[in-house]
Amino acid sequence: MPQETIEARSTKSSKDSKKYLKNKKKRREQAKKSRKRAILRNRKYVEAHKIQHPCSCGETEPCCLSFHHKNGNKAGNISDMSNKGYGIKRIQKEINKCGVLCLNCHARLHNQKRIDDAKDS
Repeated sequence: MPQETIEARSTKSSKDSKKYLKNKKKRREQAKKSRKRAILRNRKYVEAHKIQHPCSCGETEPCCLSFHHKNGNKAGNISDMSNKGYGIKRIQKEINKCGVLCLNCHARLHNQKRIDDAKDS
């Protein structure tokens, strides 16, 4: 396979940058719309998961439910991942590390963990 000369690469690069600059506004708008679609898709996905996995206390309202990482192997906050447009596979991988708890149960669990840690000290 023949290699491109430096001049040919430079010309190609110049054409690509001109094409980008010509369509810059359109590309940015497309990226913005795509990101909004991804965020909406992620929010629906996370909400559906919360609906399917209510808290053991009986709370089923998705806005009252949160994810609790069962072990310390946390790669990210699911809400942040969802709002930044991460892919569903990556979000699901993080959800698999979690349990769903209502906000009160989640607070109680962490409070009990603090009490237990203080006793151990």
